[in-house]
Amino acid sequence: MKTTIIIPLYNGAKYITRCLDSLSSQSYRDFEILVVDDNSTDESIAFCERFGVNLIRTPHNFGYAQAINYGVSKVDTDAIVILNQDTYADPDWLKNMVSSISQNGADMVAPNVLDLRTYPRKLQVGSPINFYPPLGMLYFGEIVKDCCPTNVIPGTGCLITRKVIDRLGLPFDDRFFMYWEDVDFSIRAIENGMSLIYQPKAVLWHRFHNASIPAMKLVTRNIHFILIKHFGLSFWMKALKWLAIQHLHLVKHYHNDYGYSYATCLEVISTAWLDAIAQYRRFRTKNFCSQYLRISDDILFNWVGKSLSHRQTIRLLGKRILLKG
Repeated sequence: MKTTIIIPLYNGAKYITRCLDSLSSQSYRDFEILVVDDNSTDESIAFCERFGVNLIRTPHNFGYAQAINYGVSKVDTDAIVILNQDTYADPDWLKNMVSSISQNGADMVAPNVLDLRTYPRKLQVGSPINFYPPLGMLYFGEIVKDCCPTNVIPGTGCLITRKVIDRLGLPFDDRFFMYWEDVDFSIRAIENGMSLIYQPKAVLWHRFHNASIPAMKLVTRNIHFILIKHFGLSFWMKALKWLAIQHLHLVKHYHNDYGYSYATCLEVISTAWLDAIAQYRRFRTKNFCSQYLRISDDILFNWVGKSLSHRQTIRLLGKRILLKG
């Protein structure tokens, strides 16, 4: 299966060399690399040129989602891999993702994304990232050794077959700019009958960065857009209580771990919420993604316990959110 690895690049001189080095060591060789430079101002391009990869440049700074779409529009291979510039892949990462297509009948594959800051202390095991819409919550599921269903394909390093692109078009809604655009794409894929799996043997190391205030605003704003776009106004309003609790916990996290003042964080959260309310008509549709919600329930209940009812599960996870706050 001919594959194109698309790497959106923006001021990634510190990271891109290691990323490209890891790709040159892949055991699966039927791939090409396309770097999409999003108007970098550092030496990123010079580093890429040393590797001889295909390189295109955006006319201006598009942002993460639109830069990836720009790259996808330029290729026609059997599969596409979206890969962050600050990642490092194990030698069998791509082979294990590609093999998941034929062996499991998958249309999209999520890798086992681990934190480079813990390398090499952390064991190479992981769990899929899933999304539970009634609480507006991302969570890590059960640690697994074999492929399993998932309802989120993270944009950090996922594989997407041509079938998905032909059916859905360009992957990301560029109105998100960055953050949650991969969840949006995953919802659309499942609603159109695509199969999403998590492959724990496809190990990808990611250098998670210290959080920033702009990132905080986008993260807290875009979850509102997800719920409004795919589940409607009433569903979104029911989830607001849980979103508020999670976002207050995020304020505490930014204050304790990154040194931002409570006042600054609360101002950012407030601005994000007001922005979401002001723009909700841009995302509001009459669609209700019942297929995605059913699959989300199935994945969660299989993890928490099939004996629990829908209401009991929400109560359990809601209590967990309250304890975090």
